[in-house]
Amino acid sequence: MQLLNRLITGTLILGIIFLSASIVSPSESVIEESVVIHAPAPVVFEQVNVLRSWENWSEWKNLDTAVFDRGYSGQARGVGCTHEWASSDPRVGHGRTEITESEPYEWLKMDIRMGPVSGESTWHFQSDVDSVFVSWKTRVPLNFTQRIWPGWFLTDASEPYFIASLKNLKAYTESLR
Repeated sequence: MQLLNRLITGTLILGIIFLSASIVSPSESVIEESVVIHAPAPVVFEQVNVLRSWENWSEWKNLDTAVFDRGYSGQARGVGCTHEWASSDPRVGHGRTEITESEPYEWLKMDIRMGPVSGESTWHFQSDVDSVFVSWKTRVPLNFTQRIWPGWFLTDASEPYFIASLKNLKAYTESLR
């Protein structure tokens, strides 16, 4: 009987810990990164607005090269341009990206789905005389259980790939000059 009481007490304590963690955890995962690129705005914008062009600079390509070899549909660029992927590499996983809004050389929005989570990416392009300030923000709302797993590490696990991808975008587009 004493063992049963300890099991019940331990289970209740663990339940309270997980409940507390999900209540105090953020309700969304947000990653926002930016970079200044010394290249013409149309060149930079088109690298993002044409999803096939991501194979030139996306860090996820380095994890699984086959991801970019398939799964394109819809428009070639801009609104309706879609890429679906599936990878056996858990860092890449499976998902779908679709451009839902696009204002040339200024901004675009994408719906994203990565495994069990869905969200939105927003890109902004601010042109200067000889450069473009590019910001990339991805926001993924998390439900109650996702706040514990995978939500609590989603930002930390994904952020290095965002940073590397922007560095790659910078290097690639600047090499086109």
